[in-house]
Amino acid sequence: MVVADRWRAKLAPRWLRLRPLHARQHWRLWAVARDDVLPAPNGVRRVGVQVVLMVCLLSAAAADDADNLRRLLIERRDGVSVSFSVEVAATAQARRRGLMGRTELAPRHGMLFDFGAPTIATMWMKDTAVSLDMLFLDQHGEIVELQARTTPNSLAFITVPRPVRYVLEINAGEAQVLGIAKGDHARLP
Repeated sequence: MVVADRWRAKLAPRWLRLRPLHARQHWRLWAVARDDVLPAPNGVRRVGVQVVLMVCLLSAAAADDADNLRRLLIERRDGVSVSFSVEVAATAQARRRGLMGRTELAPRHGMLFDFGAPTIATMWMKDTAVSLDMLFLDQHGEIVELQARTTPNSLAFITVPRPVRYVLEINAGEAQVLGIAKGDHARLP
């Protein structure tokens, strides 16, 4: 090694290191944080970029879900209002998917199924691992039926004989704990 190269190596800041190229006696300047860190091969860089892109896409999807949350108020007959953060399922695809695949639902969170017009709504619990309370609402937001503590993963149909426009799914037992009953009104988002 030439004396001048040794002096350059000693005078370089810690984050700048001079590393020899394998068999050659040339010196190349590398910006590394530690002595044992070497630049990653191209394949590793590609995987790293893919991981970063995947994280960005997942965080964007989570942001979309967070943007989809709306506040829904249920006014009980005694005048007390109870608020929920709900995801609105307004498209046929979103209504088909519903809460399938979810293993938990946060307190005072739920899903509001909007059918667009009054209809005889038929619900089920296929691939839904959490028990739910289902509140059936007419076009004015009045709770006309309440199905409490549905059976998880059941293929049995849950329906009411009266046409409804909305169905609100919340955690099992939450309606009873919060004092929500038939005849209460929801302020829809």
